[in-house]
Amino acid sequence: MSAAKTTVMQTDIHRYGLMELLGVLLGAVMSVCYGATIILFTLFTKVILLPLSVWLHKNGIKIVKLQASINGMKADYYGDGAAIAEKQSELYKQAHYHPLLNLVPIGIQLILLMGLVEVIYHPLTYLLHLDTGIISQLTDAAVSLRGLTVASNSIQLTVVELVKNGTLTSASGALSPAMSAALAQIGGLNMTLLGVDVCAIPSILGGAYALAPLAAALSSWLLCLYQNHQNVLQSEQGLLNKYGTMALSVGLSLYLGWFVPLGVALYWIVSNLFAILQTAVLN
Repeated sequence: MSAAKTTVMQTDIHRYGLMELLGVLLGAVMSVCYGATIILFTLFTKVILLPLSVWLHKNGIKIVKLQASINGMKADYYGDGAAIAEKQSELYKQAHYHPLLNLVPIGIQLILLMGLVEVIYHPLTYLLHLDTGIISQLTDAAVSLRGLTVASNSIQLTVVELVKNGTLTSASGALSPAMSAALAQIGGLNMTLLGVDVCAIPSILGGAYALAPLAAALSSWLLCLYQNHQNVLQSEQGLLNKYGTMALSVGLSLYLGWFVPLGVALYWIVSNLFAILQTAVLN
């Protein structure tokens, strides 16, 4: 990364909140080749978090081993909720089991997902690190051309589209050197994977893009199906927990795949498929 971009990124880290900070960090990672980097970034995070996954897997094995003791204890202290809670807590401490640990990967996944969405919707800020004044001029021009609002999530994506198809450039008139340089950067921005625009939103474009939410939902269904049979902890859960989680995961995948850019669905699909492989390795 150039010294100028490094300086901008350091300034942004001090100035922005959590979402923007995530965007700065992920944008620095994803600024080389947008579409392919989403896949590489997904795999990279899975590998980096592998020690945590091993810890979680062992933690799940502990509660399965403790289940017989817990059931016996519940029978011994039937009707005495306080005693059951106390004895169960003692069992957890003796086995070094952490009941809330399984929430950690969900939280990390959501944080990464939010950061990824922030980067995809704001390529001018996080990928190109353009000056805020230049970004403001470009978004104002996009607003006048498309009738959008500056607060629209997709306003920077609209700017990229208008620059690439020549609409915004032809409507800009005489350009300052800084603006000309910015337009050249935007024009050279590669936001595709195998010729497919990963910033496209299926709910807006429809057509073949509608396959994205279906693929995301399918990957979630396959992951839940595999984990319900092969994951040590989930295989011990009741049918309501198993299929309730599956329905929630598939529904969320359909929603994400339909209303957000294709890159988010791509991240979700790769993450789910890699999670299946990871579960097999951990087992």
